[in-house]
Amino acid sequence: MYVEKKIDTDEELQRHMRALDEDEGIRTFGNSQSPIPEGFIFITKSNERYCINLCERVWDAGASQYKVGGNDTYFYFDSFEEAWKMIKTIIRLPMEAWLY
Repeated sequence: MYVEKKIDTDEELQRHMRALDEDEGIRTFGNSQSPIPEGFIFITKSNERYCINLCERVWDAGASQYKVGGNDTYFYFDSFEEAWKMIKTIIRLPMEAWLY
């Protein structure tokens, strides 16, 4: 059975970002300064490059939950340090994040 792992601290987020496998990702939320304010942030890693995907977060009244909307924007980074520099400025605090 598939289970997401809650990430509670900056230190945990950094540790999981550094250790991401190609079949893993991290989901969190953007702040009001994010290029897509209050949207989803997905962090993945492939071929040693980080991909940060920002997209809208849309309320689905029928399901009583937020779902992924459109308006995707992608950013690519060659190092953890570059990716972290962006993430720490756009992540919503208090932080809510999950490893999937």
